[in-house]
Amino acid sequence: VRGRRLGGEADREEPSQEEHHDWSPDGGRIVYATGEPILDPSSPSRHAELRVVTVVDGDDRLLHEGDATQPRWSPNGHRIAFWSRREGYRNVYTLAEDGGGRPLAITRDEHTNWSPAWSADGAWVYFSSDRGGAGELWRVAVDELSGGARGDVEPGAAAPA
Repeated sequence: VRGRRLGGEADREEPSQEEHHDWSPDGGRIVYATGEPILDPSSPSRHAELRVVTVVDGDDRLLHEGDATQPRWSPNGHRIAFWSRREGYRNVYTLAEDGGGRPLAITRDEHTNWSPAWSADGAWVYFSSDRGGAGELWRVAVDELSGGARGDVEPGAAAPA
């Protein structure tokens, strides 16, 4: 994304787990992580930035500096979820869409938590975690306006019968 001029109607595809960018809900901006993608959540931290580019004019601005990857825009565009090793463990955070304020940890534990995705109504952030085994799905209720967790982490899918 960086260094390319974007304009007009762009094709929109949902990002895969390996991609480190996401479209804003209105289609006017793209949030992305700089540097090489981190595909292995147990890999060491790296310096990265979250940046936002405006599709119409290519304006590119810093949103957050530090170890951050796989940004995901909330459905109403208020927050961006991402994962980071900011405090020693891989946790999931939310950040105001304009970069204001500090990122808020919605997971804060010794487990490796990665690959956040918002529910369609913005009430939950789903993510992968090793807390119950290798790469299981978990979720946490989130206030989309403030970005804070509204409860404890819980399993994100029913266990297979």
